[in-house]
Amino acid sequence: MLLRNNNVGKPLIVILTREIDNSVDQVINWLNFIGTYRIIRITNNRKIKIKRIVLNNNEIDLMLNIDNNELSIKEVYSFWVRNGYFSHDYIFESNDIILQEKVNKFLNSEWKYLNDYFIFLLSKKFKCIGNYKELLPNKLIQLYYAKKVGLSIPNTNIVSGSGVYINKGSIITKPIKDIFTFEKNKIGLATKTKVVSDFKDQVNFFPSLIQSRIDKNFELRIYFFKNKFYAAAIFTGMNSEVDYRSQANKEKLRIVPYLIPRKIKNKLKKLMYLLKIESGSIDMIVSKNMQYYYLEVNPVGYFDNISSVCNFNIEKDIALYLAKK
Repeated sequence: MLLRNNNVGKPLIVILTREIDNSVDQVINWLNFIGTYRIIRITNNRKIKIKRIVLNNNEIDLMLNIDNNELSIKEVYSFWVRNGYFSHDYIFESNDIILQEKVNKFLNSEWKYLNDYFIFLLSKKFKCIGNYKELLPNKLIQLYYAKKVGLSIPNTNIVSGSGVYINKGSIITKPIKDIFTFEKNKIGLATKTKVVSDFKDQVNFFPSLIQSRIDKNFELRIYFFKNKFYAAAIFTGMNSEVDYRSQANKEKLRIVPYLIPRKIKNKLKKLMYLLKIESGSIDMIVSKNMQYYYLEVNPVGYFDNISSVCNFNIEKDIALYLAKK
């Protein structure tokens, strides 16, 4: 989606994101209100053509064609790596199906290197939000560093069979990397964090992540941006889901602004530094005895829900950062 491309000559703000992302929509609304820049939103369904890539002793240049609109690196002012990638529509066709598959696999591999270079160059040369190498940081590595900086974490195991360390009813399971989604007959299904209550002994299965279930007082959803925290406490009520986002009756949720203790805030800053993350949504749980447990951070997590309910105006702060001279 290309925006304000009629303002030729104005500096560019480039946003790399999914086609549907309400948090980005809100930031763009603020940028349009400020109105001093052109905005290019690049999504996976926008096909890229290379017009010019130069890398020599005298010049570094990049010029792309995006749906018949030119993007010159010389015009870019700031860059937000939210999500997604630069896509292409180069296809090799052949009567030899095996050859066709192998060549297209090779071309996609070559394009991935070009995609990495586009993002690298835009990230290095201009004001940038996001780290394209850390768009989905490993959960286990997160927990490792969280423990190192002094944050409490749930007891965590990767198991591929039952054993004495399994305490049925007091553990939860969730994907090691990301959720699994599946669609059939126009019905979408997805995995979610779930309490383990039915566990068959002496069964071997694919290595799976299990954690001790924390008897929670409330959940914390924290958006971290440039060393600033926007924290909301989420009270889910009795007999609620493990994760508030899975709760069917959202009307029972109570979301209020929350002041994070300074010690916890400092530890989170150290953790984000180690993970090379400058913006993202942090999930924590506060137990009944007011102990803070770190769960994970998602650099592309949504923030519009807590921003609107708690009147944080996160979208405005991001827009001002991208546009500030």
